[in-house]
Amino acid sequence: MFDTHSLLDAELTGTRAWSALYAAVLDSSHFAAQAIDDKEVTGLRFFVPSPGARAATTVNGIVTIAPDTGAITLEATGITGTLWFAALNRLGTLDPNDDGTPFWTWRPHAHDMPGVLAGTANLGPRITAETLITRHGSATAAAAATLCLTPATREICHLAWSLAASALGTLTTGNSAYRSDILPAPDPQVFTAADTDYQAAARDVANLCERLDENMDFGHARDHDPTWPTGAERAAVLALRDLRDALAELTTN
Repeated sequence: MFDTHSLLDAELTGTRAWSALYAAVLDSSHFAAQAIDDKEVTGLRFFVPSPGARAATTVNGIVTIAPDTGAITLEATGITGTLWFAALNRLGTLDPNDDGTPFWTWRPHAHDMPGVLAGTANLGPRITAETLITRHGSATAAAAATLCLTPATREICHLAWSLAASALGTLTTGNSAYRSDILPAPDPQVFTAADTDYQAAARDVANLCERLDENMDFGHARDHDPTWPTGAERAAVLALRDLRDALAELTTN
């Protein structure tokens, strides 16, 4: 998706996703944020700047974005299970067409790892959400958890980053209705648009046409070929070639 960390950083800056992620941390009165000082990693850290000697738990978190997939991952330790579930539930309520059906699919981890939960969900068009919560002894106990939103295409990265900013803000502020005022609210049409990967469709149809062209029975049916096997077969292959050309034009414009 993004060839280098520099290109990814430019995309995050240009779309204001960086600003939204930092604001999600700084909107809390408890946390501070700083960029990760590593050229191989794109992300930020969030932490309590002065936890105090009597602090029962130290909170540390990290947000990273992978340039090859555009996936954004939130990881933290020391935050209660209650806050994690509030952040996870926030993702479900961001869908404008939410009908109240369960959003996350949960499963207990292996029996030899008590207190571990894994969850998966689909959000918006072609975004996969995955979470893993460990040390989940009770809702008030400090947990270690991860949330990852993986977009299927580069075009949907912006939505995934926006949704992650809302989940992060819920996690840091405790506001179960947190929404970034830097990025626009998700467009309802985005969640109901046709889930078609046109680039993949163009490749598939082009491959089919190549296979047909290698067949002597089909390879010369460009016009009204009198040697064509049947009229129906000829019409189908010509329609397939028209679809190939239309998809190629759609994905190159």
